[in-house]
Order: sequence, then C-alpha cells, then structure tokens
Amino acid sequence: MKQLVPVEKWAQEEAEKSDEKKDSKDFRDNEKKELLDWMKETLGSVRVAEISGNHRPSDHPVMVTVLDMGAARHFLRTGEIKDMEHLVYFKPHVHVNLTHPLVKSLYKMRKTDKETARILAEQIYDNALITAGLIKDTSRMVGRLNKLLTSLAGNKGSSTILTP
Repeated sequence: MKQLVPVEKWAQEEAEKSDEKKDSKDFRDNEKKELLDWMKETLGSVRVAEISGNHRPSDHPVMVTVLDMGAARHFLRTGEIKDMEHLVYFKPHVHVNLTHPLVKSLYKMRKTDKETARILAEQIYDNALITAGLIKDTSRMVGRLNKLLTSLAGNKGSSTILTP
C-alpha cells in the first residue's frame, strides 16, 4: 500500500537528495549562495523565511512550501487574512530550481539589468505562490507582466497595455 506524503515533506526530501547529485553545468557553490542571497534580499524577509537551491530537473523555476499548506489555503479561502499577510505567519520556504533555464538567466541578468531581474524574481515567486494556491489577488501582477513583456519585446518605453 502506498503511503501519502505531504508535498512539503516530499519537496524537502527531494531537495536533500538532489543536493548530493550536483551537475557540473549548474551553479558553483559561491554562485549558488550569491543568487540565493540576492533573491532573499530582493523578495524580502516577509516573503522568504528560508531559501534553498536544488538541482532536480523540473518545469518550475521556483517552488514555495509552508509547513501547514492546508491551514494556509483555509485562511485564504475564508478571507480571515489579508492578501499577503499570511506569509508572515506561515514562513514560506522557497526552493529554487538551479537547473531551470529561467533561473540561470536570472543569475546573469541580475548583474546586467538589475530592474528587469528584480521584476523577474518577483514574478517567478508569485508564479510559485499561485501554483501552491497561496495567493488570492493576482491582478497586482498584471503591471509587472506588462513590464516584462515590454522588456522582452525590446521596447524599453512605457507599455500601452492597460492595467486594472
């Protein structure tokens, strides 16, 4: 009989396993520490209680876990906690996928285009919150997405897309 395991526990176990299997194409220890420290500083201590990197191939550049995911989702559904206030209580652990192309690009970009790198870090973090079911109001991301798309299109001017 298969045993059910909470995703948070599984993610932690997988991160520990994958730290042992480092790929030579991935980050060196000093680069990993540099990126993780930069992300923690950029996102802030409220959004990130702990941060770790792993080398496990995945479709997600970042994953967010909290110790009691069920309680976090319950508070969001019932509306007892304001939009991002729950992050203070649940102390999210951010798992950064160091094998993901977006994370590798972010590492390089943060030295050449700091503003776009900051926006990208916030976006991939919010994407992880959405995936985990830990964000209620996604409308605040629209302006940020427009900036990223404008930057991607090569037009550094202001966006003509209307935001709410």
